[in-house]
Amino acid sequence: VHVENPQTAYEVVREYMTRLYDAGIVHGDLSEFNIVVQDSQLYVIDIGQAVTVHHPNSDDFLDRDCENVANFFRRQGVETSGDQLCAYIEEHADPSTD
Repeated sequence: VHVENPQTAYEVVREYMTRLYDAGIVHGDLSEFNIVVQDSQLYVIDIGQAVTVHHPNSDDFLDRDCENVANFFRRQGVETSGDQLCAYIEEHADPSTD
């Protein structure tokens, strides 16, 4: 799979992940297989298995999502890592607020 404008696509997915986390939600199964491009728009799908940040495994799920997404975009030429992505999300979101 090749992504046109991988840096921009990565930033969009990173923002989606940040907004979900800010809302108190972790996707739990995010990878390139759950990111769809249609009409030049990115969509995150299969959100039905998402968990709240209060779930006992939410930290592990977020770490896995970050690793999966970072690995995919790194293969597309984006300089990132799972740790960097998680740090960004945790810095820019506060799931404890309403």
